[in-house]
Amino acid sequence: MKLKDLLRIIRGNAILVTLAAVFGGMATLGVSLLVPPTYTAQSDLFVSVRTTGDPMQMQSASTFIQERMQTYVRMVDDRAVLEPVIKDLNLTVTPEDLGKRVTASSETGTVLISIEASSGSAESAAKLSNAVSKSLVTAIEKLETTADGQSGSLRLVVANPAVAPQSADGLGWWMSGILGLLLGFALGIGASILFSVLDTRLRSKEDIEGLTQVPILAAIPSDPDLRGRALDARKDPFSIAGESFRRLRTNLQFARIDDDNRALLVTSAQAGEGKTTTSINLAIAMAQKGQKVALVDVDLRSPSIAERLGLENAMGLTSALIGEADVADLLQPWGLDELYVLTAGDQPPNPTEILDSRAMARVLTRLLDEFDSVVLDAPPTLPVADSLVIGRQVGRIVVVVGLGELRDRDLTETLNSLDVVGVPVSLVLNKVSPSTTPSSSGYYASYANTARRPIVDETIHMSSAVAGQERSAAVEAKAASLDTQPTQTVATDTFGMAPSNDTSRQQQCSADSGETGRFRPVASSADLSRIERDNAAPRRGANEAREKSGRYSRRQILARERKQP
Repeated sequence: MKLKDLLRIIRGNAILVTLAAVFGGMATLGVSLLVPPTYTAQSDLFVSVRTTGDPMQMQSASTFIQERMQTYVRMVDDRAVLEPVIKDLNLTVTPEDLGKRVTASSETGTVLISIEASSGSAESAAKLSNAVSKSLVTAIEKLETTADGQSGSLRLVVANPAVAPQSADGLGWWMSGILGLLLGFALGIGASILFSVLDTRLRSKEDIEGLTQVPILAAIPSDPDLRGRALDARKDPFSIAGESFRRLRTNLQFARIDDDNRALLVTSAQAGEGKTTTSINLAIAMAQKGQKVALVDVDLRSPSIAERLGLENAMGLTSALIGEADVADLLQPWGLDELYVLTAGDQPPNPTEILDSRAMARVLTRLLDEFDSVVLDAPPTLPVADSLVIGRQVGRIVVVVGLGELRDRDLTETLNSLDVVGVPVSLVLNKVSPSTTPSSSGYYASYANTARRPIVDETIHMSSAVAGQERSAAVEAKAASLDTQPTQTVATDTFGMAPSNDTSRQQQCSADSGETGRFRPVASSADLSRIERDNAAPRRGANEAREKSGRYSRRQILARERKQP
């Protein structure tokens, strides 16, 4: 494991590591403060043998002492040694319990016996060590005395009496706290590494790059405000989220440079990864660049685009597929750009079959004939097969990956399923930490903060009704000019909309104006009026929906109703 991987794991589990370190420090500090202190005092006994000074005799005496000293060390916890100590110090413990508090040792090559005694106070520990030393000397003298009353050749004396220790045993409370803090930090890191090994969820771009070679087009930062609404890049043109979607739009443009099919399918492995939010805002970003974009909700099981954009969903894609209405009458304009939305409509009992029908292929073909880009918001890939069915009819599939939610095996299974379709696949990372996205770099942040934000109209969110009224006024003006110039004709597309502003497309449309099913000439103002009457009802329904949702005032609605034909 590289250092940057370890740092990434620690950063991803910062809360766990911090809590473990704090808990470890507080636990050890609490134990050191609650456990009674223990003091240990030590006294030393010197062992010698009476000799005449003869070297041979002294050598023999040294060997004799080494043999006897091991015996004397073991005698420290004998009852004969400890009972007099209990009596002298007026202790209320048994010799067995007192023996656990007293230890004796002797280092090889020395003639010293060290006696250590522990107690709850420094003074009592010193008294206990000295008392045991004196009792041991007395007991050994009795053993070494012969039957006729002569003392033995060995002699024990207290060489270093015990003194009261200045500090308790063990570390101080502050040192214990620091040690516990470090121990908890180490345990937290270990637990984080263990969890990262056991956790198969994808949490970073590096995790995905190590799993697949599918290109990643963009990283969308985690923004709770984006869920359930459409991004308005005009009101906040320098937001990190807005820049991320513009980056996605640009990278997607380069990725699709060789794609003949301009239909784009947006899906995900599971629900809740942000595919609908990505679809909506990608379509908005494309339209803001000047493209004529169609956003189609093909998630017939759980449609949500209509609710998020505040559009009617009584009739939609399913209505066109079963022949209830023409797709031209179902497209709803949104915003002030060339963005048109085809909602899902009623939920059918057989979504997979209806999406795999010839009617769906015809609808998609008509949309591709009239729009620069068609964005399809599809269901998740793993639960249902709808995305695989409709994916065969598009030019590229974009899989949205929610970091921290999707497991590696789910992404692998999704990409393997889409690989069978035979359509180019790209990835978009969603719910990325804002600190790791390119748009959150220091340069961009400082650039965005110093830029002057444009002044925008407060009615920037007006949807299909406003855009429809503007086109209505344009059509009426054109009709008036036709009344004065009968020989002039105006070309409109199949959906009753003005052609795209793209010059090349206008030239192509003019050349193909006689082609059936794409454009039809309008020779009189009566035909134009009929088109406006057909579109008036959906616009009024949209106005009523906007009024209920409070998107703009009643006065604005009445002013626009008076302008409708």
